[in-house]
Amino acid sequence: FRIDVGNITIEGADYDMSIGSERRVECSFTEDSKTTDSMSIGFKAKSMITMLSKFACQDIVINLTDPSRAATLEPYKEEDKDLHLFLGLVMPMILNE
Repeated sequence: FRIDVGNITIEGADYDMSIGSERRVECSFTEDSKTTDSMSIGFKAKSMITMLSKFACQDIVINLTDPSRAATLEPYKEEDKDLHLFLGLVMPMILNE
């Protein structure tokens, strides 16, 4: 993930197969964000997919604080939080930039 003010870029690559993809999505920082600077953070794709597949809802919040700290995942809507008492935790990977 590469997060800049106003958007997040999600990149993935399979170097063995020489393929990759990139997707840019609009996003916003919440008022409790510690920073409004850009940030790059990497996750093992299999771990992120496994964690996301555990949620029964469509809208999920990914809380990121620092590239060296774990991300938490939780349902976006308050009613989904009541129905699905689930909080995901995904550890980051070191990026070679």
